[in-house]
Amino acid sequence: MRVRVRGLRMRLWAAGVVILLSACGADSPQELLGKAKAKTEAGDLQSAAVLLKQAIQSQPGQWDLRSALGDLLLRGGAAAEAQIEFEKALELNGPKAELVPKLADAMIGSGAAKALIERYGATDLGDGKSNALLKSWLAEAQLEVGDLAKAAAAVEDALKLDANANRAKLIKARMLVGKRDLDGGLALVNEAIASDPSLASAKHLKAELLWVGKSDPASAETLLKEVLEQQPEYLPAYSTLMSILAQQTRFDEYATVLDKLKARFSRTPLRYFFETRLHLARRSLDKASASAQELLRVAPDHALSLQLAGAVDFERGMQRSAEAHLAKAIQIQPDLVVARQMLARIYLSRGQPRAALDVLKPNLAAAAPDARSLAVAGEASMQLGELDQAADWFERASKLAPADALSKTALAVLAARDGKPDTSVGQLQALAENDKSVFADLALLSIRLRRGQSGEAFAITDRLAAKLPGSPLPALLRGRIHLSLGDAGKARRAFEDALRVRADDFQAKAALVNLDLMERAFAPAAERVDSLLKADPGNYSAHLLAAAVLQRSGGSDEKIMGHLREAIRLSTADASPRVMTIEYLASLHKNEAAKTMAQEAAAAFPDDLPVMRALGNVLIRSGDLQQAIVVLTRAVKLRPDDAAVQLTLADAHLAKRDERSALSVLLAAVEVVPESSALRARLIALSLRQSRMADAQRAAKELQRRLPDQAAGWVLESELAEARRDFQAALAPALVALRKQDGISMAPRVLGLQFAAGKPQDAERFTQEWLRDHPKDTLFLRFLGERAMQKPDYAAAEDAFRRIVAVNPSDAIALNNLAWSMLKAGKADAVAYADKAVALMPGNPALLDTQADALTLAGRPADAVAVLRRAAALAPNNPVGRLKLAKALSAQDAKADAKAELEALLAAHPKFEGRASAEAMLRGLR
Repeated sequence: MRVRVRGLRMRLWAAGVVILLSACGADSPQELLGKAKAKTEAGDLQSAAVLLKQAIQSQPGQWDLRSALGDLLLRGGAAAEAQIEFEKALELNGPKAELVPKLADAMIGSGAAKALIERYGATDLGDGKSNALLKSWLAEAQLEVGDLAKAAAAVEDALKLDANANRAKLIKARMLVGKRDLDGGLALVNEAIASDPSLASAKHLKAELLWVGKSDPASAETLLKEVLEQQPEYLPAYSTLMSILAQQTRFDEYATVLDKLKARFSRTPLRYFFETRLHLARRSLDKASASAQELLRVAPDHALSLQLAGAVDFERGMQRSAEAHLAKAIQIQPDLVVARQMLARIYLSRGQPRAALDVLKPNLAAAAPDARSLAVAGEASMQLGELDQAADWFERASKLAPADALSKTALAVLAARDGKPDTSVGQLQALAENDKSVFADLALLSIRLRRGQSGEAFAITDRLAAKLPGSPLPALLRGRIHLSLGDAGKARRAFEDALRVRADDFQAKAALVNLDLMERAFAPAAERVDSLLKADPGNYSAHLLAAAVLQRSGGSDEKIMGHLREAIRLSTADASPRVMTIEYLASLHKNEAAKTMAQEAAAAFPDDLPVMRALGNVLIRSGDLQQAIVVLTRAVKLRPDDAAVQLTLADAHLAKRDERSALSVLLAAVEVVPESSALRARLIALSLRQSRMADAQRAAKELQRRLPDQAAGWVLESELAEARRDFQAALAPALVALRKQDGISMAPRVLGLQFAAGKPQDAERFTQEWLRDHPKDTLFLRFLGERAMQKPDYAAAEDAFRRIVAVNPSDAIALNNLAWSMLKAGKADAVAYADKAVALMPGNPALLDTQADALTLAGRPADAVAVLRRAAALAPNNPVGRLKLAKALSAQDAKADAKAELEALLAAHPKFEGRASAEAMLRGLR
């Protein structure tokens, strides 16, 4: 891709001129002019410009001095300053035929294309060649304002006036390349070079076309070196040459070219741009940061410089300043592809995938999107759970660059989606082990987790930790895996490890807040959110988190809405704050306000799926069912693979009492999203009600035919048979699904069906064989334990939960259930396990209840009362827990406290199952 440095040279070179002006002495104008020419021939354009300025100070009425200074400024890239000098030369009655084309060149360079067209679009300079040159610059101006037809006409006019107008030929060449006629463009460039072999701009353009268009960096490099040998002051050649060397990671040679540039332009601040790029490539981030600061000091509003400074801060983990630089860069120059990619990655790291997709829109909508932008879009879609859309992005990326690791990863992901899981896993495993990038590791991780292969998943995070030594990502992923296994204690430690790597990591802090909420530890959750808001008050995700904490902890509607409104204000590109606000208003039964908000959100985000679903839900609640169906049908057409939208559309039909249409929606949906258990359950329930089980059965058989390597069709067939209470018929397809799904999630189902079908011996044999082959399958062990608790068979329950604890010692729920099973068997040492469970989840009232029972059994009733008080404080609206506290207080002879607790309980809960018992107990205390 072409690297344009003209605007950068303009600002930086001019800054150098200003710096030098203060250091000059006094000479006569002629002496100054002679020195200026000598400096120009030596390539020291800055010093030459300073000398000419001094000459002008002595003789301000000479247009030729102004013109000479303008030439130097323009040659050095200081187009705005050159424009001023040419304007003044014209005011001094300098010849228009000579000066106006130069002024046009300067106006293009200073971004005044529109003004050039308005001022000189119809000008006749009275000289063919001058007119041809002006027409060439007018063509350039028309390109800048986006009028390709007028640009083409101006080029043809220029060539009619002067068949050898090389500037016009180069512009026409660029236009041909834009129309994908690379060979035609190169032919014109070669024609210009043949006409004027010293034309550096033509050779430079040819080098760029060879590099980007012909994928021939070697020839481009040779040509650029030739340009610099002949005209070492031609600055664009340095830039493109260093870009080629950087692309090939030849940074020692890059440094050599940079040294030559600094020797030729010893005082130019432009050096900071190239130095920053070099330090960044070599991972010398402190040096890169220092260079970037110097760069922005002299060019604070230059888009490429801001992009580069943003890249440095991005690599240093300074996301707030990186975001500020990158946002400013794309505001100034919206077509900065890399800046948009980095901004998207920042948003992804904050858990804002929709904002990431929004900032990528121009990249993705380009005529030829780049593979990296498509891949980042794929990551965003994966965060949103939109796996089919993610696969589409990855597939497009793979077509653009089929040989690189990213694209190979994408193809492996597609293999998994297309029902070839073993092929995809093998491809991804090989890529992950042999490539330095992490794309394959992340894709493989998602497959391992879907299969329930936690051991393999943890191994992948270990490999990621080796590949990403300074990143919190491996620890974050470990925490999420622990959480999926129900091990909140280990999850918490992993998220804390992530914060030790990067103290300001938003995702780790947000994960800890969600853990606090799970454990009803509202005070620490609020403290964490406060720290997030203090550190980054402009992060709308932090405001959403604050609203969630307040909702769970019983905060006021005013405060909750305050955070939601602030999140909406801060998130112009992401609809999620509006969706959360709609849902909150609906939960308060403020249906009109919710409807208004949903309609406004739909107007602002017409194709946003969560917005459409939220609007559909609001319309259903308000009874506007036909409009809800219209909105949701459009949403399904946009994203047929979204189970939640399909379910909401079915709900709309059901609310309209149109069960037949609802069933049709579900039958179509299960074909597209067969893995959705919610869709399958709704389909089965409605099929039974409509007596259309045959249609659902046909859908199951079609899934089996279409996806023979996936379990979904057999799972649906089994669930349909179970719904008919034909457990024998349900068992056979469940066993097929077991083999196709690696069994982890199907094994409990198979066992349950064996018991239901009256085959206890088969169930016992299956259990023994499964545990022999899968001794660490905690899901299966949990199923065994919970089933034993229900029978009740406390010895079997204790054995199952002991096995789980042996695999995951920090599984708080397993520890609690182990303690409970032991309690029921009268084992006083249950208290040790109850204590461990509470230590891991101190804010869970259910675990505190078990701990209190264990303490009582262990002969520590006073401690039990203290624990029950904590449980009641955490769950004041749980009448059963408060009645239990009152009984414990009474048993401890704390009758006044027991009486007060009972009176408060009965006042707060006029109707609850244990009310008669509470009233009788209160009468006994009076």
